Amino acid sequence: DVLGSTVAPAVRVAGGTVVTIRPSNGEGVTVPAVSGKPADAVKALRLPVEGTLGFAKAEVTRGGIPLDEVDPRTMASRLVPGLFICGELLDVDGPIGGYNFQAAFATGRLAGLQASLPGETG
Repeated sequence: DVLGSTVAPAVRVAGGTVVTIRPSNGEGVTVPAVSGKPADAVKALRLPVEGTLGFAKAEVTRGGIPLDEVDPRTMASRLVPGLFICGELLDVDGPIGGYNFQAAFATGRLAGLQASLPGETG
């Protein structure tokens, strides 16, 4: 089991019907696996948000260059020739879970490739 050494300390299954998740603080949360599949129980788990650490610790903030000012085929500015815009400079935000990283990587790659083309000015 490749994941056993990583996942086993965090997730325990008892008889295929209960999943216990033990976060880093050591307090466990037990959830019944309705379908008998531990993965379904983990997906159904709801963890309430009790607050934030504020702007200083924010991973994603809203705002940036409006998308209608950027050509999505090239990431070139529609207002400034030769300027390519990507990542956190764009007014794009998604839910936590890697969506913002994916948007930054994808737009960064596209902008870089387009900017490297000979004579490309957007």
